[in-house]
Amino acid sequence: MKNSILFFPVSAVIPLLAIILFLIAPPLFGQDAVEITLAMAIEQALYHNQQIGESLLEVRRAEAAYTASRHGRFPSLLLSAGYERVRDTDPPILSLPEQFGGDQQLGESVPDRVKLAVLLQQELFTGYARTSEIALREAEMLSATHRQAHTESGAVLSATELFYAGVLAGKRVEASRQALERAREGRRELENLHSEGLATRNELLRVYMAEREAEDDLRRAENEERRSHLRIARALGYEPGQTIILMYDHDFATRYEAGGNKADSPESIATSVLSDAGDGVVLADAVESALRTRRDLAAAAAGIAAADERVIQARSSLYPRLAANASVLHARPSPGVFPADDSFETTWSVGLELSYNIGGIPAARARTDEARAVRNQAQLDYERRSEDVALEVRERALDLDDAFERVRNTELMSEQAEENLRVTESMYEEGLARFTEVLEARELESRAKLLLLEARIGVELASARFKFAQGGGID
Repeated sequence: MKNSILFFPVSAVIPLLAIILFLIAPPLFGQDAVEITLAMAIEQALYHNQQIGESLLEVRRAEAAYTASRHGRFPSLLLSAGYERVRDTDPPILSLPEQFGGDQQLGESVPDRVKLAVLLQQELFTGYARTSEIALREAEMLSATHRQAHTESGAVLSATELFYAGVLAGKRVEASRQALERAREGRRELENLHSEGLATRNELLRVYMAEREAEDDLRRAENEERRSHLRIARALGYEPGQTIILMYDHDFATRYEAGGNKADSPESIATSVLSDAGDGVVLADAVESALRTRRDLAAAAAGIAAADERVIQARSSLYPRLAANASVLHARPSPGVFPADDSFETTWSVGLELSYNIGGIPAARARTDEARAVRNQAQLDYERRSEDVALEVRERALDLDDAFERVRNTELMSEQAEENLRVTESMYEEGLARFTEVLEARELESRAKLLLLEARIGVELASARFKFAQGGGID
């Protein structure tokens, strides 16, 4: 019997239990879960957003192109060295009459030829092509910077929307579980009443159906929460199976109704923008602020500037080009020395070069017309974007006003539902109401609370979208 499992050594059981606890502790105590606040979600989204990475690479490319264009202002300095072995190196012979010495060999035979050269060239006038190239690259760099900032703002807004969508999904799961628990409690209570002859079969059938509907609603809510967490995990760089806990502590009254600068609150913005007294004044200021601060519009404006420089570049081919050059040649034999001598000689030259491509005039004019058409397209695109931004600001202001109006209405609905539940339960205790009425009152009260939470989160989203449309930051 001592070899039985009942007499297994304690010294071996303790390590085994420790291993088992180590394996099951994370699932039991939630150590694998990641707690995420809105600020953390935004920070993670900015770090893992692929579009932001692409825009940063575009900014770096534009900066490198701008630096290269600025370096193009400096003169070009070419250093060259060459060596060649010539098989036939006999110098030319000058035939003279005998009285003048007969045939004379001009120079020496140089089979090994070496050349060292330095060439310096500076363009003096390029038809404004060089200066326009620098301005073009600077405008492209500015446009890329504005697009990158706008992409970051969009990523912040997207993370905010994902976070609140996940919060709502979790709250719907909680509400669905509570609804299912109430449905089961009501079904058990009604079964007791039916057994006592105090409830009809139709009422019992209705609670059975309500319980099945509650189970179906819970399953759909849980799947929606899983989908929401999958989207959040992808946006924030977590593994798909990572457990996510969204930390949301909504103190709506403190943020927007008591304390703080009420003039800067979304409610005051919506009220002042859409009130009869402020309409046309505050709203116009909001639109003007958006047109002035929106980074996508700034990028489009920089695109117009870049298109202007492309027109100048295309037109530069209609002008002649002037360049100065200087060279120093150290060679054996030197091409500037005659007759050839088997020794190193140094020669130099300085000059100006004027060139004009007459045959390229038709093509230059066509390229200029093309560049002007592209510039006009950029201008029309900017005007269209400006109109879209102005419309977006007005729509987001209306959405913000609708969100606050919904909060006010749902707060009233929630108060009425709570009072209705209190009265119905009192009447049921006094025998003046049926139990099904109590169940219905509880369902209405729970639904009103969920609607109120959705409305308050809707204010958060509407506020974030309004600030994004206006070109400001998202808190």
